[in-house]
Amino acid sequence: MDLRNRRVAAIHDISGFGRGSMTAAIAALSSMGLQTLPFPTAVLSSHTGIPGYTFRDLTCDFDAYIAHWKSLHLRFDAIYSGFLGSCAQTSIVSRFIDEFRDKNTLVLVDPVMGDGGRRYETCTEELCAGMRELARKADMITPNLTEAGILLGESDLKHLPESEEQIGKWLGELSSMGPGRVVITGIERGRGEVGVACFDAGSGETEFFYNKSVGGYFPGTGDLFASVLLGSVLNGAGMAESAKKAAGFIRRAAEITVLSGEDPIEGVLFEKLLSELH
Repeated sequence: MDLRNRRVAAIHDISGFGRGSMTAAIAALSSMGLQTLPFPTAVLSSHTGIPGYTFRDLTCDFDAYIAHWKSLHLRFDAIYSGFLGSCAQTSIVSRFIDEFRDKNTLVLVDPVMGDGGRRYETCTEELCAGMRELARKADMITPNLTEAGILLGESDLKHLPESEEQIGKWLGELSSMGPGRVVITGIERGRGEVGVACFDAGSGETEFFYNKSVGGYFPGTGDLFASVLLGSVLNGAGMAESAKKAAGFIRRAAEITVLSGEDPIEGVLFEKLLSELH
């Protein structure tokens, strides 16, 4: 048993109802033996896919939060950012990375900005620009195909790449921005399959993994995927192996959700599978 105390600074929103963001990150990473320190960016009554949600921006608390953590001389094995509500938040998270990163800290940026060929309603041009700057500082990024297009400044998000050759080109272009490791999720192809693409600048290798699609829309799976991926990498697995593990975990959770008959808008029932991550 590895008895080292390894810490992850998780910079995410907290959504009260709906599985995703901070609740997914804490559950997955804790199950993988990692102390997860929440740095909340906002508090919502539910995730944004459920109408009528409340939203409390916590930007005004960031400076005091950072100052206290610095006074405690905290160090992190990973800094992991997800949903950010404004360009101002991206600037402060950039400073957080500068102040807490050391030579052994892995920085993962999950650039939550959109899906299905469109931006989320909170995603402004300024926020997109801020996410690009964060991506430049990251060691690893995990955009879905829509977010990859936004990071690359693509104007037409309705016609995203479909071939592995095109997606492979995007992986290289994203890596050239700064992150040595890039994972693109939400890649669909014929025969009802959905997959992920991985690029590691260190080895120069590109790999694709596919699973049979369960069908339907499950909010929060991007957060869960990035969390399992990060936990696996921190536990010593390679990036491609970790991406495959995370994708398989999401698929099994989606299958359980469909079989349960619960509304998929709540997200996937991952709680029943957390023991698999130990």
